[in-house]
Order: sequence, then C-alpha cells, then structure tokens
Amino acid sequence: MLHSENRSNLAYSTSIVCLNIHSMIIKVNETTKKISEDLTVRGLVRELEISDNGIAVAINNNIVKKDDWSNHKLQNNDNILIIRSTQGG
Repeated sequence: MLHSENRSNLAYSTSIVCLNIHSMIIKVNETTKKISEDLTVRGLVRELEISDNGIAVAINNNIVKKDDWSNHKLQNNDNILIIRSTQGG
C-alpha cells in the first residue's frame, strides 16, 4: 500500500513525464524553442507576446494567411519566420 506522500510523488512524476511527451522543437527566426504539441500559429504569436498587427508568418518557407493562424497547428521541426512590416520615410 502506498502512503499518501508516495502517491503524491508518483502523481507528480507521472505529470512530468506526460509533459515531456507532448512537446516538440521548432525554430522561430533561427532560435530553437520547445513548445506544446497542440500550439497553433496564433497561439505562438500570443506566447511570444508579439502584436499581430503588421506581421507575416512563414512556416517552412510558406506564408500562412492570418485568417488561417487559429487553425494551423505547428509541427515538430517547423522552421518559422516572423517578419514585421516597417514604414520608411
């Protein structure tokens, strides 16, 4: 029979293992990041705390339309480029 303290440790250990299984590696502007498995483009932009005004996102050299950001799930080893338009004078 497990003591309550051992049960807590077991539950904690199991949670950590599950978190590691459900993550993946991507590159964002040449920087490697570990993210959750079900993250969308919109979720990534929010997680990076980037304003979505005036930015474009390309994944593996393909532009993702802003209308598709909420539905486009990121994949392991995706190479993401986020660029911001600037106004010159």
